[in-house]
Formats: sequence, C-alpha cells, structure tokens
Amino acid sequence: MSIQVNLEDIQHAWDAKDPQLPLLIDRLSRQHDQQPTTARKDTPTFDAFLSVINSEMFRRQSREEKALYRMAQIKLLESDQAESPLSDRLRLHEIVLTLWQDDSSFARSCLFEVIASVNLTYGPWRALKRIYKEAEAQGDTQIMGALAARFDMAVANQDHQVSHRTLGYLCRRAWRYLRRTAEGLPVFYAEAAADYLVWYTDQTRWNNTWIANHILFHEQGRYTRKTFWVDHRANRARINKRAYAELWRRTPRPLFALLERARSERIREFAVQALKADFKTTLRDIEPAWVARIIRIKSATLHEFAVWMLENAPRLEQAAFQRLGLHEAVLSLFDSPVGSARVYAADYARTHARDLGLDHLIRLVHNTHEAVRKLAFDLLSAKHPRKDVGLAAWGRILETRYGHDYAAKILSRHFGPRDLTPAWFKTLLLSPNAKTIKFAKALLPQVHPFKKLGAAFFTGLLLDLVDVYPNDEERATHMAEFALDQLARFDLDALDEQFLKQMFVHPMAHLHMAAWFDEGRLKAETLDIGFYKSLACFPDWQKDPWLKALKHKKDAWRAVIEFNAELAAWVRQWLSDVRKFSPDDIGFDWLIGLVGRSEPDYHQFAVDMLIKAFAPADFAPSTSKLEASSDTALAGCERLWAMATGKGKEDDPIRKFAVAYLRRRNPDICLAETDRPVDPGDEIPAAFLTFERIKPLFTDDRRLLRDLALEYAQWEFARWDPSPEDLIALCEAPDPRIRQFVAKALFADDTQQNSRFRLDANRFSAASVYAFCESADDGTRQLGMLLIRSYPQFQVPEALFCLTESPDRRMRAFVIRTIWSLYRQTGITSHWQPLSETKSKATPDSLGQAPTESPRPVRPFAGHGELRDFLRRILFEIPPARYPRQKEAVTLSRLKPLPTRKAKLAMIDVMRDLAVEDEAFARVILPLLEEFMLSKGKSEMAACLVAVTRIKVSHQVAL
Repeated sequence: MSIQVNLEDIQHAWDAKDPQLPLLIDRLSRQHDQQPTTARKDTPTFDAFLSVINSEMFRRQSREEKALYRMAQIKLLESDQAESPLSDRLRLHEIVLTLWQDDSSFARSCLFEVIASVNLTYGPWRALKRIYKEAEAQGDTQIMGALAARFDMAVANQDHQVSHRTLGYLCRRAWRYLRRTAEGLPVFYAEAAADYLVWYTDQTRWNNTWIANHILFHEQGRYTRKTFWVDHRANRARINKRAYAELWRRTPRPLFALLERARSERIREFAVQALKADFKTTLRDIEPAWVARIIRIKSATLHEFAVWMLENAPRLEQAAFQRLGLHEAVLSLFDSPVGSARVYAADYARTHARDLGLDHLIRLVHNTHEAVRKLAFDLLSAKHPRKDVGLAAWGRILETRYGHDYAAKILSRHFGPRDLTPAWFKTLLLSPNAKTIKFAKALLPQVHPFKKLGAAFFTGLLLDLVDVYPNDEERATHMAEFALDQLARFDLDALDEQFLKQMFVHPMAHLHMAAWFDEGRLKAETLDIGFYKSLACFPDWQKDPWLKALKHKKDAWRAVIEFNAELAAWVRQWLSDVRKFSPDDIGFDWLIGLVGRSEPDYHQFAVDMLIKAFAPADFAPSTSKLEASSDTALAGCERLWAMATGKGKEDDPIRKFAVAYLRRRNPDICLAETDRPVDPGDEIPAAFLTFERIKPLFTDDRRLLRDLALEYAQWEFARWDPSPEDLIALCEAPDPRIRQFVAKALFADDTQQNSRFRLDANRFSAASVYAFCESADDGTRQLGMLLIRSYPQFQVPEALFCLTESPDRRMRAFVIRTIWSLYRQTGITSHWQPLSETKSKATPDSLGQAPTESPRPVRPFAGHGELRDFLRRILFEIPPARYPRQKEAVTLSRLKPLPTRKAKLAMIDVMRDLAVEDEAFARVILPLLEEFMLSKGKSEMAACLVAVTRIKVSHQVAL
C-alpha cells in the first residue's frame, strides 16, 4: 500500500524547495479521494456537480446558463463554509498555479516536470488549462509547447480523465498559434515548433496526434478539421511535407536544439533528416565539441548521425581526434545502441588506441558486437599471457560470456600448479558462471589430484558456500553435490565432528549425510546422541546450545538454517534401530517426555520405542528398583495403570501411550495383532489384571478405556468368573457393546476357541437369573428373559408369578407365554409332536419370539383346572407392589413395579392378546375373564368386558 499524500505535505515540500515536489504532486493526482461522511444525502459534492454538467438536460441549456451554474457551484464547493469541501486532489491547482506564478528557476523546472507527468484529472487540469491560456497570452512558447505536447499525446493515447472535446480544442488552438506565428512572425516559427516537438516521448501514438502531424506532414494535406491521416513509418523521410519548410531552412539552431533536447527518437530522426537535407555545408564545418556532446546522449539516431559527421566532415580526421577532444567520445561508442557506431569505434581503436588498458579490454571482450570482441582478442593476443595480462585478468575474462573459451585455452597452456592454486580453483568453483564452474571441475583433477588435495579442500568448499546460498540456491546445490561426491572418497568418520554437525544442518548437504548414515559409511557413535535428538525433535532443536551458537556466527547460511522435518523423520528411524542405538543411549526419560507431546510424529515414535525396548519394570519409580524383580514389575504396572486410568481427557497423549503399552505387553493381544509373542518376563503379569481392577473401566466415560476392558475380557472373562450381580452391573453399563459381550459369554458354544471368555449359566441360581428381569435396563431384562427361555430349570411358575407386576409389557407377556408354554408341554396340546434328536436352543436373536416346544416332561405340569386356578390367583391375589428383599442385589438397579390396580389391568391385556392369538388358551381363560367381569372395580370390569368381547369375536366359530 503506497503512502498517502496530502496538500499539506506538498506545501511543506514547496517551502523547503524539495526536488521531490513534482513526484509528490503526481502521486496526489493519482490518489483516490476518501469518501466524505455527510449527514444529508442532498449535500453538494463535486461528484454530484460532475453528474449534473455531464447530463443531457444540462447540455440543452444555453451557454450563459451553463457558465453561471458552473461558477456558482465551484464557488460554493470552494468556500470555507462548504459542507463537503473539495479533496486535496481537487485542490492541486493551487500549488500548480503557484509554480507558474513564481519566476524562480526551481519553480519553472518543477512546472515542466509536473506538466509532463501529472495525471490529467480535475484539480491539476484546472491549473494547466489556465496556465496554457496565460502562457499563450505572454508568448511563452516553452510552457505552451510542454502543455500542447502533453494535450496532444493525451488525446492520441487516450490517457486523460477530462473532456475529450476540450483537449481537442486546445490542440487545434495550439496548432493555430504556430500557424499564425509562421505567418505573422516567421523568424520565430522554427524555434516555437521545436519548443513543441521536444516534449513528445517514444510512447506517443504518432498516427493519432494533431499538432505533431501538422508540424511534420502538414503539406501532405491529409487532414480534416478534427482528424489527421498519416503513416509515420512510410513517411519518415519525407521532409518536404513538413509545414513551412522554408522557415526551417533559415537557421540550423532549432534543429540542433531538437537533437539535444528531444525525448523521442522520432523527433531526433526528423531533426537529422532536416539537417542533412538543408544544412550539409554547415555540417561539414561542425564543431568537434558539439559532436562529442551528442555522442554522450544514449540515442541510436544521434550515434548514427555522429558517425556520419565524423566520416564526412573534412576537418574531423581520426589522427586529430586526440587534439580535437573526440578520442574518449569515439571510444565510448563501444557501448552504442547501434552496431555501425561500434564498428566505427573498433576501426578507430585498432589504429589509434592500441594502448587500451586491461580493464577496458576485458569490458570489450564481453561486448555483444563481434567487431568489438575481435578487436579485444587481437589486442590481448599481442600481449604476453603471464607478464602483461596475468592470472587475475584471465580469471575475469573466463567469467565473460564471449571470452570464456579463449581464456580457458590460455589458462590451460600457460599456467601450471604453482599458479593455479587450490584457493584459485575454489574461487572458480564458487563462481556464478556455470561455464567457469564446469571448466574448474574438469581442470582441477588434472592440476591437483583429489587424493593430494585431501578432504580439507572439499570441506572448506562446502563451508564457503555461504557466499552463494541462498541468493543462488540452484547453483549452490550443484556445487555442494560436487564437493560431497568428492568428499565421499575419504574416511568420513575421520572428519571433524563440528564439520559433520554443520553438514547435517546444511540446507544442501543433509540428504547426503543421511544417505551416508544409512549406508553405514558414517557410524552412529561419531556424533553424540544429544545431537541426534536435536535433529529428531524440534523442542530439543530449539534448546540445543551448539545450534544456538551456530546461528549467531557471521556466516550467512547459518542464519537461515531451520529445523528439517524430513531429516527429523529420518533420524527417528535411526534412533529406533537397536543396531545403531541402544535403548539406554536414547534414554527412558527423553522418550517419556516425547510421549506427552501432542505432535503425532513425536508421540508415535516414543510409543513404539517404549513398547519395543522397555519392560514394565522400567516404569517403576526409582525407589522400587531395589526390590525384587517381580515387585518391580508390579510397581511399573501400577504406574502404567495410573497413567492409563487417571483423570483427564480421553485423547491425552500419556493415556494413549499407556493403553497401547498395556495392550502390546499382554501376551494374547500382542500375539493376535503382531504374530509375535512377548518376551518372557516382559509381559504384564496375569495376577495384575484382576476383575476388580478392570471392572471400573467398563463404565468409564472414556471409550478408549472401555475398549481396553472389552479387549481384556475376550481373554480373561472366564478366569475372572464374575458373579451374577457383577454381570447385571455390566449389562446395565451405558455402552451397549458390554451387554452384547456378556450375552456372547453366556450363550457361547462350549469350544476351545470360546473357553477364554465363556461362562456356564447352569451354575446360576434361579433367583440370580430372575434378577436380570428386574433390572431397570431394557437390554438387561431381555437378556434375563432369554436366559429363562434357554434353560428349563429357570422356568419356575411360582417365581414367574412375581414378574407379572413388571411395568414392562413385554415382560408380562413373556411370563404368560412361558406359563402357557409349560402348560402345553404336558401333553394337553392335541397337535404336540416330539422334537428331533438335535435340541432346539434359544439364542440372543430369538428373544421375544414364541419358544420352541421342548420334549414332553416326565411329570405333567397341570390340567385345565389347575392352570385356571393359577391365573385366577394372578388376578385375584396380586401381592403388594414391592419385590422381596435380596441381600445379594441391594446395590443393583431395580425396575419399579406397577401398582396393584395397574398390574391387574396390564395382566388382563396380556391374557386378552394371547387368547386372541391362541384358541386353546382362549378356552382356558375365557371363563376366568367372565368371572372377573363381576369385579366392583370399574376399570377392571371394563377391561374384562373388552377382553371377552374381542376373544369371542376372534374365535366365534370355535366358541
């Protein structure tokens, strides 16, 4: 963002006569105005004024009305009481007019620069238009010319923000002034026209100009009142088409002024053509000083013209150039933008300047023109390579584009090992020139064999790349690869330790160092373990005192070294390789510190290292190390367990590590995951993993710990042998996976594969199984019903009677269906058939379905009368709404039973639904429901009436 300029800054610059004044004015003219914050929408602003005067309605008004409106609005906006005063950009006319009204040379020079560069927008435009009119009135053609040329270029280039019609009018007015000058004061016309032409630049679109085209091609006659048609490329040499050609022939002075003052090559070409056409005699007697003066101007047109004059003026003989003061001017043509001028300078120097100095010759060797380079090579060939030129000069020539091959031949032929020292070669190898580096690489082993040079040369070269990197990283990288490839010939372990450390952090050498380490060419013990830790971990990098000291040294590349994540990953792989580094070398405490970090790379590296290389006993507090090994291992396990189960978030890095360690040090889990057993003595002892320790994890709100508990249960559940009360507590855990696992353990087949987690439900008592059905958790109650259905010894009608109070409709339906199932199994069912030899077994997926028929019992359960009496008891004798106290279940969640009235109504609904489904049951229950219709309880009577009605409707044919 550019610095904002205001009018006050410009006023201070004017008061101080600051040369930067024109630049500040130009910057303010191109600066965007800040939008004023006004209280009213109808506040007069300059933008509103512009929109009005540019409207079609305003254009229809008379000239007097428009003028009066403009003056009144401008006066209102410029007044001190204006609500929205003009911005500093719109008030630039004040300072520009000050420059015009001041007669000092400083003000006039600044005004010329402002006219040439200021943005043609409202503000400066107001001043420029006024200055033009006043300069015209005063006959100041210099100011008029600068303004007219600027207006003409603005129209041609369409580079303005003011009225195009006004600019076009001023351009026509400027040409009219020149025309009237030619007619009324002809002696002054050429100078006035030159004052116009000098201000045109090379960026002008010449075909679209008005004033310039009239001056140069007026006699061609291809113009109308507002348009001029001319092709400048085809008409450049047509001097006879210029306006008032006879007036240009009166004196060459305006044309000479154009040559020196013009800002455009097109105008210089016009002046040269006019001089050659009109003043050939004058040019034959041209002053040498004037020729030298125009040579100093970097212009192809002027240099061609100067050479033409030097070749055609009789008095300008080359032998006299020294005396005439043209010698240095002609030699400066070596750098001319035009080739003919360079050739002329080379021809002159071949005869009259063979004593050019070495610096001059080296500069000429690098010249882009072949004639100049040939001169330089010829003059150098005449000198003795060693005595007159010398090694340093040939080294400079070697760096040039065109002199490289020539210098390479000279150096190979005339200089030997005593001259071409290792230090000299090192300078070439650090050169920015690729051809020089290639030459040095090829010549170095011929002059100095690498074994003789020794490793010190290449180590020094790598350290000296400070002057190259990071300004030219690509070149530095290629040079570093060369030095490192040669350094690989030597014993790397014998190199200086400080140098090796620097190379590991060197931006261009660390990859080679890593490759050497992987290949075993650089041994791990060569550097201290602390340095490897600094490379592997950013916190250690920041704290490393050697690296801090390295960054404060003077060499530039050391100041830009940064932690390299790619190299860090490489080093961490080395540290995890026990063939290179032992766990004791790395250190337990350092790894524990990395485990606690949140960065995934550091954390995982430390986790893998601690799991692989450290036993549980290593985690024991220091006070436990003196005890027996078994006690030490248990102490380490206790610390790991505290790390895993302690307070805090689930994603705590320490917790994640401890859980991972506990899993991988479990023989069963480790073997299942990695197919590799845990080393004997390094496993987590089985005595440590008790059910009392694991049980809290099942209900922990952190999933990571619940997963760990379930994983342990897969292998230890049978050994733990939890009590029914514990199983109920597990089933009531919020995580449904735990209840699913308990169901899996209770119903798993008795196989070797399931032996580690399977529980035998036959050893449970009926009371403990019925406690499942009393749970407040729906899934636990379903599991209880499944146990009762799957094991006949739990299907006790008297015990089932207690479950009829359950508020769970499915539980009440289950009780009635189970009782009815037991009744039908006695042989009363007419369509009963014995089962096949394969016993049908209930599964967790069959919960809620009708039970499969079991083999006929040995002793009948009951007849119709006994079943009806039992159901009558259910309806008439429902006990109070409370369960019998059970000492073993006092801590378990229990489902609150229904009140007696609601329990009776719920039982009627269940009996009704079952009777609607089963006609045999309907025959048994219908008399009982008809009997219960006589109840004095209105709700009970109504429920029985509904049940009887629905049953009779459903089975009216049978009944």
